[in-house]
Amino acid sequence: MYRRQFVGGVVAFALCGVTVFEADSASSASRPEVHVYLLRGLMGMSLGLDELSEKLKQRGINATVHELGEASALAADAARNYNSGREREIILIGHSFGGAAILTMAEELGRAGVPVALAILIDPPRTTQVSANVRRVVNLYLSNGIGVPVERGPKFYGSLENVDLKNDPTMGHFAIQSSEKMHRQLIGYVLSAMSEPRALPAAPPSDAFGAKRTLVSRPPVRVYEFTP
Repeated sequence: MYRRQFVGGVVAFALCGVTVFEADSASSASRPEVHVYLLRGLMGMSLGLDELSEKLKQRGINATVHELGEASALAADAARNYNSGREREIILIGHSFGGAAILTMAEELGRAGVPVALAILIDPPRTTQVSANVRRVVNLYLSNGIGVPVERGPKFYGSLENVDLKNDPTMGHFAIQSSEKMHRQLIGYVLSAMSEPRALPAAPPSDAFGAKRTLVSRPPVRVYEFTP
């Protein structure tokens, strides 16, 4: 029997691959100001992201796929689009080294004062700490392969979930970004992020002398395992 975890009180997060959220039609999710940036890994081998992008477009969601080396330029483009009002909800998804790169991309957006609604890493071989401008991070990885968990940065007060799929025999470094059940799960995360408030979690206020208070606690890092 598969253990299921409920995330954020919005969607049932089924680690066995059951659909977490499905839209009845494209119009039910249509939000032209949302942009999902998908970043491939080394040598552009993450072809499952192209299929995922098409599935998101069918639901009325603007989704574009890019190469790993475009990350910095994409961050600059996203910042300009956000500041001009063309984009109001930025979602980042990356596979392998593209997963690691989206955290760097998020950090660059943070320096430009741009929030990131959701960042999804798919089996990243390395990561950096999460910057304060990210509302939610989901890391889907295989600890029995090359994937590693994500750590929160010192000013990050959002939601961080490390999901270890090592016990799922259908998953591998490339299968994880191309499987149908994983695509359903990823689409569920995106739709859930679109339904959440845009405000970032509040950090503890500082007193007059700059000392941090502890009135607001940071949510714990959630760690899940696929368990048959």
